[in-house]
Amino acid sequence: MPETSKPKQTVDCMGLYCPIPLFQTRAEIDKLQVGEVLEVLSDDPAAEEDLRRFARRTGHEIIRLERKDDRLRFLIRKGKWEEQDEGQKLNSVCTNERCPGKAVFSLGSSTDRQSNGY
Repeated sequence: MPETSKPKQTVDCMGLYCPIPLFQTRAEIDKLQVGEVLEVLSDDPAAEEDLRRFARRTGHEIIRLERKDDRLRFLIRKGKWEEQDEGQKLNSVCTNERCPGKAVFSLGSSTDRQSNGY
């Protein structure tokens, strides 16, 4: 697979705040094939920490992070997340103090979310 950072898809999260950029990133990255790149645009101060944590926990790679004024641009390469147990979910709570609320979200597979009505 050629190493490229050209995004397959872009998610524009400008003006949206935690946890919405994380939810939209997860939804769009689920649609990509392993190795494809997602571009995420955000001006949420919590996005850098949230998306770094998300990528680390799910096996994706942030291959570029650009900052310009209060705007962030992420390029995230989809990795292969191998679940240890059938149906395993990784639940997390947004603990960033900039988050307006304490959002609980699941980082389980898209099939898990579909089978559970998400």
